[in-house]
Amino acid sequence: MAADERDKLDSGSDWFVGRVGPLLVLYAARKLDDPNFDRYLKLLARHIDGIPLHERVGALYEVLEPSSVDADRRRRVGQLLSARRDKLRQTCVGCAYVSRSALGRGVLTAVGWIVSLPFPLKAFDSLDPGLHWLKTQLPELDLERTHREYTALRARHLSSTREALKRGDG
Repeated sequence: MAADERDKLDSGSDWFVGRVGPLLVLYAARKLDDPNFDRYLKLLARHIDGIPLHERVGALYEVLEPSSVDADRRRRVGQLLSARRDKLRQTCVGCAYVSRSALGRGVLTAVGWIVSLPFPLKAFDSLDPGLHWLKTQLPELDLERTHREYTALRARHLSSTREALKRGDG
């Protein structure tokens, strides 16, 4: 994947999917409405499909306000991951789920025990421990640079979302 493709960001109101170096980054500020969830899944699939088989990536999934995910959405996410199971097994070294919600982290951990994911999944209460764990899975990960680029990306996205809401665009 070329560097310009790697840094491509797809986003909607209160969420984004993209790449920061060797990480696939997923971010959601709150529960997505149906059109945003549909777009999010489509773009997530495109990002996974775009990872070359020789490349190793980690995933960082940050959720600010976790919400319950209904059965249909769980099924759809499961189908997306199942359809890409072999590719994820070959390319994804692990996923760090970051949420301040102990309940959200607990639910995700339990789901990880029940569902056989093709990569390790671990939940964290803040970004730094999640990135440090990903570094153990992906030694070439530059922690300082990744933290700087991801937090800048998140800040830019949140700022542009707030501006769009003020203008009535969001």
